[in-house]
Amino acid sequence: MEPLTTPDPDQFSKVLGLNFIGSIPTGKIWLFVEEGSTFDIECDSEQLLHGRLLSHRFASHLAISAIYAKCTRAERYPLWDTMRELAGSLDGTPWIIGGDFNTILSHRDRIRSDTNRQTEMVDFAETIDVCRLLDPGFDGAEFTWAKNGIFERLDRVLVREAWTRIFKATRVTNLPRITSDHGPILVRCKTPNNTNGGKAFRVKRDLKRWNKEAFGNIHANLKAKKEDIATAQANFEARPTLENRVAINKHIAKHILLLRMEEDFWRQKDNGQEITDEADIAKSAVDFFQQLLAPPIVVLEEPDLSLIEQVYSLEQAADIAKVPDADEVNDAAFSISGDSAPGPDGFSASFYQACWGIVGPEVVEAIGQFFRGAFLP
Repeated sequence: MEPLTTPDPDQFSKVLGLNFIGSIPTGKIWLFVEEGSTFDIECDSEQLLHGRLLSHRFASHLAISAIYAKCTRAERYPLWDTMRELAGSLDGTPWIIGGDFNTILSHRDRIRSDTNRQTEMVDFAETIDVCRLLDPGFDGAEFTWAKNGIFERLDRVLVREAWTRIFKATRVTNLPRITSDHGPILVRCKTPNNTNGGKAFRVKRDLKRWNKEAFGNIHANLKAKKEDIATAQANFEARPTLENRVAINKHIAKHILLLRMEEDFWRQKDNGQEITDEADIAKSAVDFFQQLLAPPIVVLEEPDLSLIEQVYSLEQAADIAKVPDADEVNDAAFSISGDSAPGPDGFSASFYQACWGIVGPEVVEAIGQFFRGAFLP
């Protein structure tokens, strides 16, 4: 996953119900696994985190690589080299690699951009070919990144042929963009003997009743809101109007609120202990909405006005309203660039400067009348 905030793996471990394994040096990629699984990190660089996953769900280990590529072509050279080295050592091993490659593979992967990126595409295509990687396809959003009206597919998932022998199907879904200019990617794999095993979430009876009565089904609402965001983004990509942009922002704001509600729903804990008492559950709900809708008022200290430098003295401030003399008006008129835009009368500063001997006295008189309270047409 690509974090957008200061790393707090403990918080995400609780929310996801997974164990935090580690991250790359820059903190741009985090790794979590389920209880009972192990992940041995074998390559840890600025652009790639690679290792082997061993789980009770599979007979053998799986090779998994997460990517966070650099922005320029030259900076990505080490990434392509690392991928080639890994490919040589993973012959016959089920391997999946994915993330933000920060480049496109073909011209179909972008719209509203005419930048020449042919050499970048060749670099990426040659690396994929040398590594003998396959694209399993995708559904969902056509583009995974958007900014300033430009849409590109920078994020993708690739697999080795051995991966297809382990899994009956690999489904890649490009999810809607919510709090980042990148959209997350969801990968779901089905084994030939796939079952619905695994840990089931067990929620206390009182918490279930509270959720149903207060909010309805939070999880169903979240799913529906994600679909709304995907539809709104598709509409904006087809017609990038202000109205469609506003629609996206509204759906995202509601989605963030639902996420906060869901987080509070799953984490009804006090000092690490699960809340089971009905009164404590009710208090937790009240506290949540008080913090969300009525945050405490911040008491501001009295400002130290001595820190503000006084720009003008009182005498200078009083002079601002005085009627300017002929010399002041003359200096102001000749300080204006002769090429500046003309005023409402259609005459530029160069006209007044060239004809100042004729029109100057009248300009001085007009400005004097304005300072004395006359109406300025």
